[in-house]
Amino acid sequence: MFRYRGQTDVAPAGSLVVINPGDVHTGQAATASGWRYRMLYPAGSILQTIASDLAGRQVDLPFFKQPVLQDPWLARELARVHAALEGSESPLELGTRLWTLLARLIERHAEPLSGWARLRPTHCAVRNAQALLEAHPERAISLHELSTRVGLSPYHLLRTFRAEVGLPPHAYQTQLRVWRARRLLQAGLSIAEAAVASGFVDQSHLHRHFRRVVGVSPGTYLRGARVC
Repeated sequence: MFRYRGQTDVAPAGSLVVINPGDVHTGQAATASGWRYRMLYPAGSILQTIASDLAGRQVDLPFFKQPVLQDPWLARELARVHAALEGSESPLELGTRLWTLLARLIERHAEPLSGWARLRPTHCAVRNAQALLEAHPERAISLHELSTRVGLSPYHLLRTFRAEVGLPPHAYQTQLRVWRARRLLQAGLSIAEAAVASGFVDQSHLHRHFRRVVGVSPGTYLRGARVC
C-alpha cells in the first residue's frame, strides 16, 4: 500500500508498481503479515532511448499513468531478470533481457506516442555485431558495449539483430561458444578446459548449452570423437 499523486493505491501479490521519475511516494504493508518485493531503478535516459526507438523519433521520457499494473508476464519476467542479475548469466544475456523487459513495459503501459514505429533494419551494423561476436565468442561483452561499437542504441540493435539473424545477440554468442568448445574438445582439451576457454562459467554451464545445441552431452560427444 502506498500514497502516490494524491491517492492511496494497493498493490496485490503478483502486480507491478511503476513510479515515474521524480514523483514522491510512500510505502507500507497493507496487512500484518508484511510484504516483499523486488525493485529496479533504470536510468531515465535508458527509458527515453527505448521509447525513442519504439516511436521512430526523439521523444520525451515515457509517462506511466497507472501506478499499479496487472500484467502477469511482465511481473514474472521482472522477477526472473532481477534474480538473474544476482547470478552468473553473461553480460550480453542480462542486457538483452533487461532492455527487452523495459521495452515491453513501455509498449504495453506507457502513454501512447502517436503509435509505435517499426525500426528500419540496419544491415551493416548487424553484420558488424556478428563479426565482433565471432572474433571472440569467449569474451564477456555487454549489450551496451556491443551496441556502442556498431553505432546503434541497445534496443535498436536487439530488434534488428533478431530480425536479420533470427536470434538475439546473446543466443547467437552462446551458439558460437558451443561450436568453439566442440573444436577444442576435438583438439584434445578436457571438458572443463574447453568450457572455460569458450566463455562458459564452468563445466555444467557448458553441458547445459552443448546438449541443447549439439544434441548430446560433451562427454558423449568426446567419446564419439575418440572412437572415430
